[in-house]
Amino acid sequence: VRSLCNILHSCIGLCQRNTSRLDSQESESLWFLLLDS
Repeated sequence: VRSLCNILHSCIGLCQRNTSRLDSQESESLWFLLLDS
């Protein structure tokens, strides 16, 4: 369970760091891809 939380935290951090570099449609796609998995 702990490793799953670490992976999820890393994925969220990656999305947060890249959101500002992407346009709104790419950002939305990135977040929905994470939420769907």
